[in-house]
Amino acid sequence: MWIAWALALAMIGFKPRKNEKMSRAKVLVTAVVMTVVYLIPHSPVGSTLDYDKVDRGIDPSEAIKTGAEE
Repeated sequence: MWIAWALALAMIGFKPRKNEKMSRAKVLVTAVVMTVVYLIPHSPVGSTLDYDKVDRGIDPSEAIKTGAEE
């Protein structure tokens, strides 16, 4: 995502241009790339720390629940 923004900035530059439509298109494409990156799930089944187990003295690495556990 950051590479996409850096490329867009490098292509557009800081000086105003006559063809503003191309600059807007580059920013729009980069915004779409950013949105796609944010939509990628970090954990497909989901995971959460079970604080009740941690309070009972269980090691936090052992107190992680996933959506696959029922």
